[in-house]
Amino acid sequence: MSELVYGYLLHVNGQKVQEVFHEFRDAVEAARPHMDMAKMAVLRIQSTSDVPVKTWNYDYGLSTWVRLSLV
Repeated sequence: MSELVYGYLLHVNGQKVQEVFHEFRDAVEAARPHMDMAKMAVLRIQSTSDVPVKTWNYDYGLSTWVRLSLV
């Protein structure tokens, strides 16, 4: 039986990292070690408690998290 999980998931290069984070800022902190400009890992945070799911990608050019829009 699957269990509903609410929070934020961090993905690095398409792979889920660790557990679900309860706060967005905790997922951002967990992503910091992967923010190497030389490697430019694809970093994505997804909410699991919003419908539709909210997604942010890290933009190295802007040095910030950018929320993707479905519109």
